Amino acid sequence: MKKVKYLAMLLAAGMFAACSDNLEDTGAGNAGGTTPATGEGYVKVAVNMPTTSGGISRANDDGTNTDDNDVILDDGVADEYAVEDGIIVFFKLAKDKTNPDTEATFAGAYNLGALTPQDGERPQVTEHYTIVTEAPMVNTDDGEKLYALVILNKPSNVTVDANHNLTIQKLAPQISTSSTLADFTKALEDQLLETYTGNNYNKFTMTNSPLSNRAGTDDNTLTDNTSNAPALAASTLVEVNVYPLESVASAATPNRIYVERVAAKVTLNIASSILDTNGGQENDPVGKRINVTAQEGSVYSGDIVVLEGWALNVTNKLTSLVRNVEGFGTASGNWMEIPTGSITNNITRFVGTEVIPMDYTSQNNKFRIYWAKDGNYASGDNTAGDFNIFYTNSEGNIVDGDGTNITESIEWEPNTYNDATETDDHALYCLENTMNYDIQNNGYSTTVVLKTQYLTKFGNQANPSAQHFFICGTNETKYPADENIGTVNGETGTTVESILDYVKDAANDLLGEENAAKIDDSDISLRDLKSVNGGTYGLHEDDNNLIDLESLFNFTDNTNKEVQKQAIWNAVGPIKFYKGGVAYYYDDLYIRHFSDTETPWVAGETKGIQHLGRYGVVRNNWYEINITRISGPGEPGIDKPDVNNPNDGEEGYIRAEINVLSWAKRSQNVEL
Repeated sequence: MKKVKYLAMLLAAGMFAACSDNLEDTGAGNAGGTTPATGEGYVKVAVNMPTTSGGISRANDDGTNTDDNDVILDDGVADEYAVEDGIIVFFKLAKDKTNPDTEATFAGAYNLGALTPQDGERPQVTEHYTIVTEAPMVNTDDGEKLYALVILNKPSNVTVDANHNLTIQKLAPQISTSSTLADFTKALEDQLLETYTGNNYNKFTMTNSPLSNRAGTDDNTLTDNTSNAPALAASTLVEVNVYPLESVASAATPNRIYVERVAAKVTLNIASSILDTNGGQENDPVGKRINVTAQEGSVYSGDIVVLEGWALNVTNKLTSLVRNVEGFGTASGNWMEIPTGSITNNITRFVGTEVIPMDYTSQNNKFRIYWAKDGNYASGDNTAGDFNIFYTNSEGNIVDGDGTNITESIEWEPNTYNDATETDDHALYCLENTMNYDIQNNGYSTTVVLKTQYLTKFGNQANPSAQHFFICGTNETKYPADENIGTVNGETGTTVESILDYVKDAANDLLGEENAAKIDDSDISLRDLKSVNGGTYGLHEDDNNLIDLESLFNFTDNTNKEVQKQAIWNAVGPIKFYKGGVAYYYDDLYIRHFSDTETPWVAGETKGIQHLGRYGVVRNNWYEINITRISGPGEPGIDKPDVNNPNDGEEGYIRAEINVLSWAKRSQNVEL
């Protein structure tokens, strides 16, 4: 089941042009008849941060759908909707222009000053504010119109000077009087998450949310091109009224602007049904204990997974101030195109059905849009260097994309949503990361990584513990390092087959009794595992994250060593060494945006427009990863994310549900 929490904030901005450059002198509470400076007037801004409880989905976001594609509006914790400051950016649209989002040009940016929440509840609103502030005047007699973009909790890379000029670091060219909204949706490179969340995750930057003029009720609603229906369109800028006097502005009805956070949110939840509450043994590792839920008779039955922490991998370094919805439409090549033949594109997934009222008469309703185009969206626009990644190298260290050792500095979140409080739900955050349907690959997709210790037992051992073990090739059998573990029946002289015995016997079966390279007991031994790194071992070290077998075994027959190594490789395949039981889970944890119901994929199927959005992370969405089952060990190390390896087709031992939660909240169930 997949649910989405959509963090959508309504900024109802009733905008009236302002006069004074000093907002403290003409504060929001001043309803006097102040006369504006030349070329300026007053605006009144009602800022609403919306959310509701209950289910809300793209195809049916009125809270009634309990299917696989739910979107839930959720407030989150108070720090996520706190507002310290803000600016309003104005755009003027000339009489002969018709599309403000593409043709209105920059007219100035104004500080909002202090923002104080207003009393009273409103649908889909967490907080709302009413402000009177400045804005440039427009020549209404000549048909000129004014549009607004709001930036709440202005990030440190955005500055506004006394002359209302706006600068965005790393943007080229800079904002000028010829700039349009497109300049605010441009990708900014090498961005830090904290720029848009605050160092303590208590100052989340928010900007206008793009909205649709049609509901995602059904295909006909979105594709109706008759004269009775307005053309399907997305809009981000909001038209505002400009008044010459502050008193007139204060008395007027405000226009409304919905805002959304620039960042996305992820939480991890463990299903209570699989939690182990027995407490374990005295020397067991500390962490949330999870029962391995395997099929009857499985070699993994009775094992325990101890969660030590979790982190996000492959997070984007690029972002834009405002969400880019280029591609929203039904024309060929757009998100909602109708394919020919038997292919069905469930286009309603891109638009909600719950009304977002843009005025106080409900005559100009809008609807949420649930996808985005980021700065490295298409094949050729992205490189591995665009992402924050980490993986384990052959030395057993966790390194970043530059190969720098970050083993000690990587921050594993030890808590899950199971431990949430009113002030801390133990979330992780990241920047938007979306991709076209043809590059839904590991190296481009944000994923959750679980760091665990896998507790298992062999033979007559009484309890599962964190110990060395091995798994070979596609064989699920676990092999211990210890050669002296007694069997369950306790027969004298019988022991559990160790990794060394298994490898030697399997290789000799291939070599044959008369082969000079047959492996004798003296030809091979297991190295001191204290000095051996966990990971996957193969014939030779290569770019597929394999470590040379000679780092695991000591071969003494130099004449036949290469033949013996080849025989081991042919007989058992790659050997996974779980050092001390350390195991990572990530293969099944690529974050899904749309559900299987909305973007169904069949094994072997070529990806097409109908799969767009199957994977990805969209700003202002809360992705809730629900672990519903773990059926076996993860991986002994973290593979380097591969930009050529598709997300679909990966199989592991985890099962999870991803819920995308207002925030929009999306849930993703995962079985591991």
